[in-house]
Amino acid sequence: MKKITLFLLLLPGCLMLIENCTCLPITKTSNPSGNEWSYFHNDIVQTKHYQTKITPVTVQVHGTLPPLISKLVHALDSPLGLVPALTQGNKYYLGRIPYLLYHTDPQDFPLKTSYLFGWSGRLNFQARKEAAHELYKVLKELPHPITLITHSHGGNVALNLALIVQEYDDTTFFIDRLVLLAAPVQAATAHLVKSPIFKRVISLYSSKDWTQVIDPQRLYSISRSSNIPVPFFSQRIYPASDNLIQACILINRRSPTHIEFLSPNFFKTLPVVLEILTQSADKAHLASQQSHFNISIPRCLYCQSYKVSYKKI
Repeated sequence: MKKITLFLLLLPGCLMLIENCTCLPITKTSNPSGNEWSYFHNDIVQTKHYQTKITPVTVQVHGTLPPLISKLVHALDSPLGLVPALTQGNKYYLGRIPYLLYHTDPQDFPLKTSYLFGWSGRLNFQARKEAAHELYKVLKELPHPITLITHSHGGNVALNLALIVQEYDDTTFFIDRLVLLAAPVQAATAHLVKSPIFKRVISLYSSKDWTQVIDPQRLYSISRSSNIPVPFFSQRIYPASDNLIQACILINRRSPTHIEFLSPNFFKTLPVVLEILTQSADKAHLASQQSHFNISIPRCLYCQSYKVSYKKI
């Protein structure tokens, strides 16, 4: 397998792309909340997406929830439907995520336009499609640009939006950025990443995340009725697409578990990881339809490095 490696080094003064010796200036900025960690912003991050006064919107979608846990989560942490992050607060696990994103990158993830979307969390295709119907309705009322950040089967809820749009014959609906964290890749929805409603899709996964792939997709009726062969278990990697960036993640030099994709340390670094991946694809270092990386997240952001390697698939 051919592999090309890029090294992105976060140093006090520059972001160094070793492959072609391009040096981009970085500004070290203190965390506005005064926490112990700080972060790096380079000039591209500071002006990256929004040259106007338009405020970006972020919507967070959780994954599958066991029945008893579901009642607790919906009562305390992520009520059914769309809830503003400022209304929900940061007292519990899911509610803290918008605050972590904001403190790392307040420009891309402002709290005043961050939301949590709660759904039943049931482990079946129909429940996820029903949730997609409700998600579609609330997203229609929000301004752009919209980023959806999903975990586990929350990603398949989001992918079902492509089917919902077809049902409504809606030619105006789109999502600016869909972030899939440890989403089980299933034959029923994998092809939907190519839908034109998703302008950019970024899928992050771990090679040792067995929860991501344990869902036996071939046992479901929708898979049994398929005319194409369906793997017994779910998968990790989507078919290549021009709008898709995929990355296998290491955290502190090891493969994270499924639940670690919801950890505070992961979300503190997620905005930087998303920007590194986006820049690596957009700067034409690699063909967009072949944008598949390995990325290692260091222990902290102080003068550490992100190793990004391209895998041809």
